Amino acid sequence: MHTLVVPESNTENTVLFVRVAGTNINFTDDAQFHSLLDASSLRFLTDTLAEQQGLGPAPCIGGGAADVTGTRGLNPRAVSGRRSRPKPTGRSP
Repeated sequence: MHTLVVPESNTENTVLFVRVAGTNINFTDDAQFHSLLDASSLRFLTDTLAEQQGLGPAPCIGGGAADVTGTRGLNPRAVSGRRSRPKPTGRSP
C-alpha cells in the first residue's frame, strides 16, 4: 500500500508523479489470486474517479502503446497521427 501524506503546513498545490511499470498481482490473505492492476487499469480508474468528482481529465504522460490519451473507444492507430520516420544517419543528404 502506498500513502501520500501532505503536511498541514503545505500552502501550495502538491504535485504527484507516479511511474507505473509492470503489473501488481494481488492475493488474498490466504494466498488466493485476487486481481491484477496495471498501468492501463490504473489510468482507467483515475479517469473514472476524476470524472465522478468533477475534476476533469487527470494529466498523464503516456508511453508505448498507451501514448494516445483522450480517445476512448477509438482505434489509437487511426487517431495518433504517428508515422514512422527514418532514423538520422548523421550524414547530409
